[in-house]
Amino acid sequence: MKKFLLTIACLAMCCALFSQHDIMFSQQFFSRINKNPAGTGNYEGIDLFLVGRLQFVGMDNSPRTLLLNGTGYSEKYKSSVGLSILSDKVSIAKRNDNFKLVYAYHIDLSDNYLLSLGVSGGVNNFSFNPSKHTIRDEGETSETYPQEKVSELDADFDFGAELANEHLLFGASVKHILENEQTTFSNMRHFYLYGRGYFPVAENLDLAPALIFMCADDVAELDINAMLFYKRMLWGGLTYRPDMKDGFKGTAVAGQIGIEYKNMRVGYCLEIGGRASSTSHELILSVGLGK
Repeated sequence: MKKFLLTIACLAMCCALFSQHDIMFSQQFFSRINKNPAGTGNYEGIDLFLVGRLQFVGMDNSPRTLLLNGTGYSEKYKSSVGLSILSDKVSIAKRNDNFKLVYAYHIDLSDNYLLSLGVSGGVNNFSFNPSKHTIRDEGETSETYPQEKVSELDADFDFGAELANEHLLFGASVKHILENEQTTFSNMRHFYLYGRGYFPVAENLDLAPALIFMCADDVAELDINAMLFYKRMLWGGLTYRPDMKDGFKGTAVAGQIGIEYKNMRVGYCLEIGGRASSTSHELILSVGLGK
């Protein structure tokens, strides 16, 4: 039964060939510039953030994703710059690579509130090799999949804003502002809304609840997250991701643990469920330089 569900999930993923959807990382609040260019940070130093995600464990050639973010801040210019590189191997036949430069300007609205406005620009490279595509069903036709190798390079731009104080953070962004309907691969415009709190609940213990909502055409996703931090060094949390399209059939639950020592952070997330009723693993590593 599990193999059947995995096959159906992979088939659905491949059938969505012409509509590209962003991957939802479970630990994305640690580095947000891939979802919102305004989230580059406003403290001196350079941050490097790496995340690896393996989906549908147990299935041959399951999706694998690598994301590298780098950000730096200048107090003199109240500006941040960043770089985001994404490599998403959706299947053995299809992959998506993304490269973006990020800029954000930070405005002190008062002693307590900071407004950040960000833009990013870069390129998407989509590729598909039909000779490696082995999943077939009766519904597939030549119009469903390209019959020759395809590799397309498209411009990609994002815009976003964040409002934050000591305990609250709110953000909104639009990703893939340009929708090129003339290409084989159509990168759909995505809208993000999110909020996060950070509140002390006991001595050396802080609670960080968060909500993330994403919508793109006929796709909508909601992440409900809560994390506990001990001395801001150790953390653990849970994420609940309900299936907003097919009832609760594709609901996923994820558990997170991590540790931060000096300027280094390591975190791990195990996700269970989703449309394939499968298991996914996610590992993060971040390093702060010059702090």
